[in-house]
Amino acid sequence: MDLAASFAGLNHSGAVHVIEDVTQDERFATHPCVMVHRDIHFYAEAPLALEPGMPAGAICLMDRSVRAFSSEQREQLENLAQMASTHLKTQQQLRMASEQEALFRLLADNSTDTIVRGNLSGVRLYISPAVRELLGYEPHELIGRRASEIVHPDDAEVFRHLMNDVREGRIDFALSEQRQRHKDGSWAGWRPRSS
Repeated sequence: MDLAASFAGLNHSGAVHVIEDVTQDERFATHPCVMVHRDIHFYAEAPLALEPGMPAGAICLMDRSVRAFSSEQREQLENLAQMASTHLKTQQQLRMASEQEALFRLLADNSTDTIVRGNLSGVRLYISPAVRELLGYEPHELIGRRASEIVHPDDAEVFRHLMNDVREGRIDFALSEQRQRHKDGSWAGWRPRSS
């Protein structure tokens, strides 16, 4: 029987819990774990939490000797638990971000629309496989390149202004239509209407 796991469930205060001698504490003296592990006397615990009221475990200290636990040691244990909780929360957030990225990739990779993600310099960081149908390129052929490299010269000025507005934070959303060079050299996309 795991003494730390068994005791950890008994502390519901959310604070550091110290028992200098479990064999002399009325709450624990007859606990089955104490009866089995008679050589354990000291027990201290600091709960871990991902969010307030959302327990994630505990850091437990045990000793075969009866011992006092100073307020400084209590504070150190509490600080350690806070650091461990922060680490657990960060790991949970990374796991969730990874799951969201996998979901985005699944949706983007299987979309019939061409989906492009780029940086503020206009360099493509991701382009979905649908670009094969639209422009004839494999996605890796366009990643790391600027969108402006294949924009039709007649559409380049409007596109440059749009990208500049995005970079400067003047717009959050825009609809952009321009012709782009297909891998075979032809122009794909919107064509201006003749008057």
